[in-house]
Order: sequence, then C-alpha cells, then structure tokens
Amino acid sequence: MLKKLINLIIVLILLSSCFLSWSNIKVEAKTINDLKAELNELEAKDKANKKQITNTEQRITQTRNEIGQINIDIENINDEIIQKTAEIKELDQNIIEKDQEIKATINNLQLSSGNSIYLEFIFEADSITDFIYRMSVSEQLTKHNNDLINEMNDMIEANENRKIELKKHKEDLKQKEINLKAKINSLDKEKNNLYEFERSIADEIKTARGVIDMYEKAGCGANEDINVCANRLLPPDTRFWRPMVQGYVTSEYGDRIHPIYGTKKFHSGIDLSNSDKYNTKIYAAANGKVVVIGYTSSMGNYITIHHNINGKKYTSQYLHLKTGTIKVKKGDLVTKDTVLAIMGSTGNSTGPHLHLSIATGLYYKDYSTYAAFVDHLVNPRAVVNFPSNKSTYWYNRINKYN
Repeated sequence: MLKKLINLIIVLILLSSCFLSWSNIKVEAKTINDLKAELNELEAKDKANKKQITNTEQRITQTRNEIGQINIDIENINDEIIQKTAEIKELDQNIIEKDQEIKATINNLQLSSGNSIYLEFIFEADSITDFIYRMSVSEQLTKHNNDLINEMNDMIEANENRKIELKKHKEDLKQKEINLKAKINSLDKEKNNLYEFERSIADEIKTARGVIDMYEKAGCGANEDINVCANRLLPPDTRFWRPMVQGYVTSEYGDRIHPIYGTKKFHSGIDLSNSDKYNTKIYAAANGKVVVIGYTSSMGNYITIHHNINGKKYTSQYLHLKTGTIKVKKGDLVTKDTVLAIMGSTGNSTGPHLHLSIATGLYYKDYSTYAAFVDHLVNPRAVVNFPSNKSTYWYNRINKYN
C-alpha cells in the first residue's frame, strides 16, 4: 500500500512538472480576426507615420529655408568685410594726407622748430596793424594744427575700432558656417531615418496582408486558430530582422580560431551578444514555421525555423539558448515579433550569446544532412542588416542609422 502511495505521489509530481513546462511554452492562439486587428493597428501606425513624415518634411523645408538665409547672411558679411577693408585702407590714406598737410602748412610759413616759432613771427611785425594781423594768423594756425592733430587721432581710433569690428564679423561668419554644417548633417540623418522607417512599415503592411490572404485562401475561418487550420503553410515575409532589440557582433561568419579548442575551424554563423546577457529576448528573424527544437552538446538548446522571403526559401537556426526559456514548439507559426527564448550559454559556449545561422533552402525538407546544411549556409550579414563594425552597438532591429 505504501509503495502504491509513493508511486502515486511520483506521478502527481511528474504531471505537475509537465503542466508547468507546458504553461511555459504555451503560445497564444491567433485567428484571422486577430491578424486583421493587428493589421489595422499597423495601418494606423502607418497613417500616424505619414503624418509625421509630412510634419518632418515641413520642418526640413523650414530648415532648408533657414540654411538659405544663412547663406545670404554669409554673402552679406563677405560684402561688409570687403567694404570695411576698403574703409580701413581709405582711413590709412587720410591719416597720411593729414600728416603731410600739417608739414606742408608749417613749411609754407617757413617757421623754425621750437617753442618760440610763433613769437618770432609776431615780433617781426613793423606796425600795430601788422602785429594784430600776425597774432590772428598765429592763433588760426595753432587752432588749425590742433584740429588736424585731433582729427588724425580720431581717425586712428576709428581705424582701430573698424579693425575690431572686422574681427568680430569674421568670428560671426565662422560660427555661422559651423552652424550651417551642423544643420545639414542633422537634416541628412533625420531624412535617412525617416525614409528607412517608412520603407519598414510598408514592408510590414505588405507582409501582414499577404499572411491574411494566405490563411483566407487556405480556408481558415475568421475565428479559427491559424496554427491549426493552416499548419502546413509557410507564411511569407519580405526581409530578415535582427533577432535581438539591441546588441553587437562578437564573432563573424567563416574561418576563425575556435575560442574553446584553439584551432582553426569554420564558424557556421554569426555570434551576437549584449550587456543584458541572460535577460535578452531572442526573436524570430522573420515570419516562418518552427520545424525543430532540440539540444546537442555543441549547439546547446537550439531552434530551427523555415522561412519564405520574397518567394525564396531559407532556414534559420538559433543556438545556445537558455535552458527552460524556449517559448515555442515544433509546428508553431511565428512572426518577427515572436519571442523564441532567452539568450544563454548552453553547449560549447564561452559566455552568453546567440549564434545565428542562415541557409538557403529548407533544412530537413529540401536536404536532410548537416553537411548539406553547411553547403547551403550564407553569411547572415548578406541578408540581415547588422552594423558593419563588429563592436558597434545597435538599438533596434532594422534601422541601419542606429
């Protein structure tokens, strides 16, 4: 009796464990109506994006007008610099002429240098009338000379002020040029990001409509589980996406020195990681169908997915997944937004990362051996938009400008 009770407890524990395992991998059923609702949301996002495009284009136009005005200001400043240069040159010439005029006046009067030049001139008068006349001339000459000297000093001061003002205008011009270049760079980057996002949304809408059309043609009812009614279909897509929201490339596809064995070995995919390590969600790289979920000592926990990209068949593999985190099962239809598992370090791995392999054709269907799979491999960089530099971080799943 005790033995039967123990066996019953063991069975209950196993059933409980299975239930928990099934609950972890449960995938919410979707219907055509659900897909249409998602399409409506996508179209609403597209509409909002188009409105943002219009607003951004208006801002771009305003910025270009501002750039045009800056160019006009630069031309005006250049003209002003030319004018001020000419004025400085004229002032310098006037100073020279005034100086020569003073010298000429004194020379014409034939006055000697010294403090008594005017006294000698006055006391040479031969009458009272001549004396008064000479006094008047002397006063006028003194005042005239003083006025010339003051005027010359004013011109020198004006000359210096002009030079200071000219220097400031040059500095203003330089700053305007810097601001202009910054505006142009910012405008170009914003424009590129805008059009990249526009193309991305258009592709998503196109794919969503194609998926709905495929299920409807397959005879799926509006409220039927599409995983059930169209289990044999392979959903279409237009591109591959990065399988992580953020990260960077840690090891490239092709020949390399293996980090564990230390020998030269062919690397069948590209390794990706980030600072979040064991909390990083791994997404399907595109719409597709899960065909294998397994484990090997080298690959660790892995998932294999079939894809139909623009009518061409591909297979993607996701290796070293964290144990107990796989959220899909064989036969599931997935989208690029489906979370497959969490990044891990199972199998032959030196740390938490995702190994992504992509091959042409459908592995296990068009060919069945691993050697054939290797023969069909492509560099993931050829079909997925990863940053060109290995250590460059990305912060979304498609945009090449981030």
